[in-house]
Amino acid sequence: MLRKPIARAALAVAFAVSGVSAQASQAQASNATPGSSVITLIGIPTSQTYVPVGSSPAAGDVITAVGNLTQAKNGKPYGTFAAKCTTMNLVSSTEADELCEETFTTLSGSQLSMQSRHNGPIGGTPPEFQNSIYGGTREFSAVTGFADFRHITGDVVYITVHLREVETHGTR
Repeated sequence: MLRKPIARAALAVAFAVSGVSAQASQAQASNATPGSSVITLIGIPTSQTYVPVGSSPAAGDVITAVGNLTQAKNGKPYGTFAAKCTTMNLVSSTEADELCEETFTTLSGSQLSMQSRHNGPIGGTPPEFQNSIYGGTREFSAVTGFADFRHITGDVVYITVHLREVETHGTR
């Protein structure tokens, strides 16, 4: 059985449609604690690849996707994303345990890397999930946090990135 690659949770990096309120984004940003920030994005997958390892679905299957990111509040371009999910094991005939890695790249070249491990339906639509942010470059070199992904429709997912500045010792 061939899965719909972008329908996988971590690969549905496409974000909010016009029905998602910019007011919600502004409210989240205004409630941020000192040293923290919130970014809300919309992304549309432009390419996807499914690489099965023999009889599919199976542990080791890989799904990759790339796409464009825009700002949820105004629709302006933000950057791109690249994502990869590897099936770790089959939980049941309809559900898989996956390890997913994702990197956002801004128009200025800064990168933000994150990952998650979660269960999701094989060939189904993505559930809500959360990625842990584990690294970044340039403007994101001294942050940590998490990103909430919420499925909207089709391959569209609303993403709220919660960043917190971390104290660094020395130079990077």
